[in-house]
Amino acid sequence: MFSKFFAALLCLLASSSFAADPDVLSIPVSGAHNDVGHIGCALFRSAIGFPFGDAHAMRLQDVTIAHGHGTCSFTGLPAGTYAIAVMHDENNNAKLDTNFFGIPTEGFGFSNNAKAHTFSPASFEEARFTYTGGAVAQSIALTYR
Repeated sequence: MFSKFFAALLCLLASSSFAADPDVLSIPVSGAHNDVGHIGCALFRSAIGFPFGDAHAMRLQDVTIAHGHGTCSFTGLPAGTYAIAVMHDENNNAKLDTNFFGIPTEGFGFSNNAKAHTFSPASFEEARFTYTGGAVAQSIALTYR
């Protein structure tokens, strides 16, 4: 009887959803010029505040950099439309530094690898994507000006 119980338990575990991928949105960020500072990721659900208005971001995360790469991960997200902005905060001051003309002096990037314009960042519309759940990666390459 003892062995029948374990056989039934093993069959139950093998057919359960324990092996299912968790709902996680991963943002692998590449192209950091160095490993100084950290990579900051901001997840937005609307154009309000996008891309660097952190007060309007749904979620924020800072990660360490190793060999020019870092990965932010967000779990428990409802399905919907999102856009991501990332920056290489080399001096750890929690903002994207710019020069006298407003041109970023630190690396930055957007979901869909949307490109910044001459005098403005990518728009929410250019960076938006649909997340329907599950394990999804949205890779972003940093840009330096």
